[in-house]
Amino acid sequence: MKVQPITFLLIFFLFQAKTGIPQKADTLRSDWSISFCGNCNKTQEKRQQVCAYIAPVILVTYGIMAIGPNPHIYDRFQAKADVQKAFPGFYSPADNYLQFAPAAAVFGLSAGGVKGKHTLGEQLILYAGSMLVSEGIATGLKYSTHILRPDNSAYNSFPSGHTTSAFTGAELLNQEYGSSSVLYPILGYGAASATGMMRLMNNRHWLSDVLVGAGIGMISTKLVYTVYPKLKKRLCKNQKETGTSMM
Repeated sequence: MKVQPITFLLIFFLFQAKTGIPQKADTLRSDWSISFCGNCNKTQEKRQQVCAYIAPVILVTYGIMAIGPNPHIYDRFQAKADVQKAFPGFYSPADNYLQFAPAAAVFGLSAGGVKGKHTLGEQLILYAGSMLVSEGIATGLKYSTHILRPDNSAYNSFPSGHTTSAFTGAELLNQEYGSSSVLYPILGYGAASATGMMRLMNNRHWLSDVLVGAGIGMISTKLVYTVYPKLKKRLCKNQKETGTSMM
């Protein structure tokens, strides 16, 4: 039985919600592990970081395979036929706005006094960096692959920019507030998944576009969050050295 697009996104969503949500420091260590386990905590944290990439990598891999035609999996042509049959003549501009909902939630929570991993200023920097990476990759692929959109409007279908943007914001929400409550990433990934589904229903993108766009958005944000502390530390060190030398 071939996996339908909604089912596939749901499977991904549940897997990511389980493996990709940052854990609180208290849940990663115990008195016993600190006393007797040495570096086990660091090993566990690294393992969780690696596991967090499994879902988006699967999305990208399946999305590339779904470009097809591929008789062995549920490819983009089958998905288009099923979606158009289920939602004939569907049109809604909501996805143009829904793609920004997860990121808006981050800034709204922070501005409202709900403490995340970083300050509001740092969140803006992290979001800008994540969008720069994710949309840069998506745009580069759009104009190098030249895949025709399902509505035959242009040769810039792969991947979906809306979905890339939505999952960039969803991963931002996950990174900032996932350790506070599982509801935050659930809502973020839910809004992002809805954006991707609407791109299919509007006949603006193929299933492959949506899946790869989602993976790009998540991976880009995860990478920026990995690199940011190192860049911040180096910048602070350089400023300190410069300040010392000027005295």
